[in-house]
Amino acid sequence: MYHQRLATPEDAIKIAPLWQAFVEARLQADPSMQFKAKFDYERYVTAQLNKPFSFGFLLEYAGEIIGFLFIYVYDETPPPQISELELLENPFIPRRVGAVLGMYVQESHRKPSTITLLIEAAIAKVEELKVTDIDLLISIDQTGIHACLLYTSDAADEE
Repeated sequence: MYHQRLATPEDAIKIAPLWQAFVEARLQADPSMQFKAKFDYERYVTAQLNKPFSFGFLLEYAGEIIGFLFIYVYDETPPPQISELELLENPFIPRRVGAVLGMYVQESHRKPSTITLLIEAAIAKVEELKVTDIDLLISIDQTGIHACLLYTSDAADEE
């Protein structure tokens, strides 16, 4: 049975290989991206989990972490030194944004129903934090997430 939970810094060592697999999959989907050799994924994941307003949601199966979805929430507020003229040049009211940092599920577990567990957990958190906008980058070649988003949208329409 699949289970979703919030990640803790102690999970970083188990999340790190999945984050590396995520990066490798992104490179295949978008060859224009470049990555840093010898990147310390465990340190990166630990740093993300220790940041305020940074959240990692984990997907587990039979006690093993098989997927994740990381988000970071921030407020778009003008810097204190902004001039009145600069404020007048921007017609938009600052937003509270939820940025998706990355999502990955091991290939053998990729199905809309399992991925939806991660998405629903993240949506519940951003609703709790009163996020107004979600930034999500999906390449045209990532057809799996396209299908999942359609599945999630269809399920919401049925409610």
